[in-house]
Amino acid sequence: MSISMVRIDDRLIHGQVVMGWTKMLNASVIVVPDDEAAVDPIQKMAMKAGTPIGVRSAIVSIADGAALLNGPKLKNDKVFVVLRSPASAIKLIDAGVVIKKINIGNMRQEGSKIRIAKQTAVDEKDWNDFKELDARGIELEEQWLPGADSKKINEILRKQDFKDL
Repeated sequence: MSISMVRIDDRLIHGQVVMGWTKMLNASVIVVPDDEAAVDPIQKMAMKAGTPIGVRSAIVSIADGAALLNGPKLKNDKVFVVLRSPASAIKLIDAGVVIKKINIGNMRQEGSKIRIAKQTAVDEKDWNDFKELDARGIELEEQWLPGADSKKINEILRKQDFKDL
């Protein structure tokens, strides 16, 4: 199995994932390890319906996602992993999935979240989770669409504290 990309996008499977990233990556499987979506039949149905023809999708719990990603079932696939948040990435890594780089797509600015990049808004928990991922040596890069400008989030995390945003 080859993980082609791990992306944080709070919309999970949606138009940009389907039309932009899945195509560009030539992914054969989209894996969405998400405890909330895994138990919501409406979310699962919508994401399955939005999965491109010829591409399989698995909307599963984080634990089941880790087992799937570490097991033999996807050994001949190009896998695109889509997560809801940096907290989900930490849980997936803690469950044994090796991740070296995370592409960050959309994290909506809602409630008390503060924008740290064009499409990335965080609250203090998200910030601390990103700091944890950075401390683990994971490259964090925001990029809205394939071919678009990208921004290194690690640099932002290392330059300031959340309270200084």
